[in-house]
Amino acid sequence: MSCRVLPCVLMVLLLSSCQKTTMIFSDQKVTIEAGSVKELVVDAPKTDQQVDVTLEGNGDLEAYLVVGSPKAVVELLQNGRTPAAGSYVAISKVQKKGELRGKVPAGSEYAVILSNPGGTTKEFIVSIRGSTAR
Repeated sequence: MSCRVLPCVLMVLLLSSCQKTTMIFSDQKVTIEAGSVKELVVDAPKTDQQVDVTLEGNGDLEAYLVVGSPKAVVELLQNGRTPAAGSYVAISKVQKKGELRGKVPAGSEYAVILSNPGGTTKEFIVSIRGSTAR
């Protein structure tokens, strides 16, 4: 009887170790004035993360997912310039709804940067979630 139970126990342990754990890092309302840039910085995860960001609001804006310090990307956007492709993990031209998705290595701080080049103040709900294999 114990010889039959052991394979079942091993299968359960194997399957449970492959499940993903989802952590909610942020779910917040963000107001961004016309012509301004905002950054939402998230502490470094302890394990590699698949980060999913959803944005929903009342207008158009640009959103970036940046691993490491967001300072260089923020400065470029504040000066009306477009960041180079290698300076961010993901970009989205948001039109009321948008998504960003990217991988963040363990121990790396990351940020979601919102840029509102338009002429009116925008309000967005920003949800940041991370998933990792256990």
